[in-house]
Amino acid sequence: MGNSLTIVRWYAGVLTVLLLVPLPERLEGQVIGGKQIVHAELITAAGDFTKPFLVGLKFTMEQGWYLYWKNPGDAGLPVAVSWTLPDGYTAGQLQFPTPSKFVYDDLIAYGYKIELVLFVEIRPGGKSPASVPALKAKLDWLVCRESCVRGGAEVNLSPSAGHGIPLAETRQLLEKWSDLLPLPLASGGLWITKPTVTGRPGKRAVSFTIQGDRAGEVTDFYPHGLDNATIDYKSVTVEQGRVSFELAPYTEGEAIPSISGVLVAGGKAYECTVVFSQ
Repeated sequence: MGNSLTIVRWYAGVLTVLLLVPLPERLEGQVIGGKQIVHAELITAAGDFTKPFLVGLKFTMEQGWYLYWKNPGDAGLPVAVSWTLPDGYTAGQLQFPTPSKFVYDDLIAYGYKIELVLFVEIRPGGKSPASVPALKAKLDWLVCRESCVRGGAEVNLSPSAGHGIPLAETRQLLEKWSDLLPLPLASGGLWITKPTVTGRPGKRAVSFTIQGDRAGEVTDFYPHGLDNATIDYKSVTVEQGRVSFELAPYTEGEAIPSISGVLVAGGKAYECTVVFSQ
């Protein structure tokens, strides 16, 4: 199948990824061994294209294969998109629904199996048409099972293309996945107190307390990645409303002013940012 074997190991708190076989080039439509393991579509349920509207990047994966969240965890790559839009149009940032957490021995991954819809807001400019505008997205991803392969596709939404699936089904699908987008922390009646980060050579211990009537429902914390440190995702614990984990700064003495992520509580997820006093 031309798959690459990826081994991930920890050395002195630093994540090292060894690619034993080079990844293949981007595979259009992600067909492997005669089977399409990832199928991608660009969909929308919008009816008014003269003002900002949402589109969905829909992925369907074969059994056992998965795509990554915006923070893949110990290894991996998130979905990336490059847009070709009509003059004056702009695209917002990718909005990632709450992922699942996959545990493989000592490794943690955050991602999606079977199906995924990512959201993007498209903002028209100038004289926008009342009909469906011509949008094109070039997608790149890393899909994994026992090993990982790169994939990609170009998807279109244009006046002549129509909808790949019926409009009512598209609307239902988008509503299902929009319900999985993380909510603001305050909307869950939650807030953060007692943020602390303590240090020792090569490691920092991070902790904070969740307050609010639903604090007891919080079961996990999925951190966003840091530019200046490696997070030990396996060390993340939630006990009696207290979240704690360890990380390793790339440079000794490096300050960790804040960290963000999503708190998982009662089937919902909430965005939070924890600010530390140094």
